[in-house]
Amino acid sequence: MVWIVEQFYVMNEYFRFLLRSYQKEKVDEKLQMVTIGNDSDNDSKLIETDIRLKDYEEKINVLQREKSDALTRLSEVMGSKLRDNNPAITDLNDPNRPMKLGDQFSELYENEWTDGYSELKDSKKSTEIEIIEILIKILKEIYETCLTGVSQQLSGHRSAVHVSK
Repeated sequence: MVWIVEQFYVMNEYFRFLLRSYQKEKVDEKLQMVTIGNDSDNDSKLIETDIRLKDYEEKINVLQREKSDALTRLSEVMGSKLRDNNPAITDLNDPNRPMKLGDQFSELYENEWTDGYSELKDSKKSTEIEIIEILIKILKEIYETCLTGVSQQLSGHRSAVHVSK
């Protein structure tokens, strides 16, 4: 991991060095063209300069792509290292992440609890406390049923694992 970061910095420094040398050479050639004046030799030097300029621009583009690729790879590696076994980082693809569970419980209250409360209030002339007690009994029964189902599934899985060994 550290090697990737070091390579990135080395490549970045190399890129900066090439860019500085390219800029310095370009300035030197312009100064030379101004001091020499206009003759046929200048035309050949101008063509030579254009060729070198295009070569340097191509090298710069290649280095920029390599730098971008290295940054992308580094970002992917760092991101995967950060997410792996880190409970503080939430996987947004997880349907059971804490925020999603909170939203589901809010919807449960907003939809089912209020609907059940309204139905019981309309059908029975009960007090608010009695209606809440009925709803709590229903929730406890659902919870107990779910626990029984889960324990049966777990015992089935355990027996399947022990049989396959």
